[in-house]
Amino acid sequence: MGFVAQTTGESGVLVLHERQEQWNRMQELAAAQDWAGAAALLETMDVQRLAAREKQSAAQLAGALPEAEARRSPLLCVRRAQLAADLGDAGALRRALADLASLREKSREGTPARRRADDLLSAASLLKSGVDNAQLLLTLSVLYNELAGAAPEAVFSATGGRPSVLNGAKDLSQWGRNWRAVSSIVRPMLGALLAEGGKGAPEAAAAEVLYLKNDLNGAALQLAAAKNAPDAEIRFAGQALTAQLHLLDPAAKPPEELLERLAETLAGEGAGWLDENMQALAARLDIARGRLAQAQQWLEGREGAQFDRPCPENAYVLHTKAMAYLALDRCREAAMLTEDLLLTVGDESRPIDRIGYLLDGALACERLGGADAALDKVCEALALAQPYGYVRLFADRGAPMLALLTRCARERAPEQAAFLKRAVDGAKQMSLVCPALYAPAKAQADAPQLTAAEVEILHLLAQGKTNKDICDAMGIKLSTAKFHIHNLCEKLGAANRTAAVSQAKKQGML
Repeated sequence: MGFVAQTTGESGVLVLHERQEQWNRMQELAAAQDWAGAAALLETMDVQRLAAREKQSAAQLAGALPEAEARRSPLLCVRRAQLAADLGDAGALRRALADLASLREKSREGTPARRRADDLLSAASLLKSGVDNAQLLLTLSVLYNELAGAAPEAVFSATGGRPSVLNGAKDLSQWGRNWRAVSSIVRPMLGALLAEGGKGAPEAAAAEVLYLKNDLNGAALQLAAAKNAPDAEIRFAGQALTAQLHLLDPAAKPPEELLERLAETLAGEGAGWLDENMQALAARLDIARGRLAQAQQWLEGREGAQFDRPCPENAYVLHTKAMAYLALDRCREAAMLTEDLLLTVGDESRPIDRIGYLLDGALACERLGGADAALDKVCEALALAQPYGYVRLFADRGAPMLALLTRCARERAPEQAAFLKRAVDGAKQMSLVCPALYAPAKAQADAPQLTAAEVEILHLLAQGKTNKDICDAMGIKLSTAKFHIHNLCEKLGAANRTAAVSQAKKQGML
């Protein structure tokens, strides 16, 4: 399933036309070795909102600039740093920041030029990997005070093009522990760093924190500002989480419809740099639904040089590739790719990514016969996730993760027992809602498709609840409860409610 819109609205056409004309002109100037003209155009570009291939071309041009032109202004150094950070070129990032620092030193203390260089260097320094959330907050405060309400000369991406603010350009998990206080502090200051004043970004991040903690209702209540944010990237993050919430609620509107409408809107605005991650998000929905043909089709289009080396620009797509490999039972490729991705993140700088790579790597190892290696990865992920309460990173991997968590509790008895129980409960629920997730093809065909009401009743039956208890808990009539129980037994091939619970346990649904 793909979401590249075939039509573009009038405003989007204008944006795309202007961007393409600017891009073509810059390429012509570079080909003619008019480095001054090419550098001047590059300086004006919002390079973080270029598609992957355009970023690579722009980075090559930046690397080809003569030294004098590469250092022509602090803003051009920032553009070089942004490109280098997105493409994972640590050497180019160091050179750009060093050139920016050198220009700062050449400016006289107390002059507007020095203050400008100070502000740009402070902001650009955040592009370095390993910058923690405390340093981010301090820098944001400094920039806010320096700018005093004026628009920043260079804006930075909150999401890095990913469908997330919490785990976007930076992992903000440390802020997530006190998200209410942090949101109120940073909200007025975000205009010093982000486009459109960062409107909707705090709400998107808060919703993601609550979702990962398995507070689905709380997450839904935070999403309004994010879904309607003026910045396309923030809106993408808000709608992506909305789609995930819809996936977990069989009674809700299909999440695919939400993404199709979002894709049309973004295309109408000329936000083509989000296309690749939009399609990766759609592929993740296909994987959750067990639509292996669509996942295979998406995967076939993700070969090539831009996907050979993990970097911040392609990390979301490459993780989706690992998930597709796992769904298609190409476990060796999944294991290898998750190991490559793990090498790109530190133990603390991007905990959400690291936990995800560990868990998908664990599932791959388990299928390859490496039971001990799989449990090692799960235990490491539990230790990382427990301080943040990130239950859904485990739950969203459904029945296969449920089996691993159960084995982990039995064989390893990890210290995070209470957190592990919450993860097990979440994975049980996910295994009912998305039984085809990471399941072998035959198991997908055999898995019963339960409605939301049937899922709730199955859990109540497992707790020994009577028909009256079920009616009271769900607010339904006795005849309705009996109807659902009859359908549930039929789908599970069970003669009665006790047998239905027993059969659900055998299938790993409880």
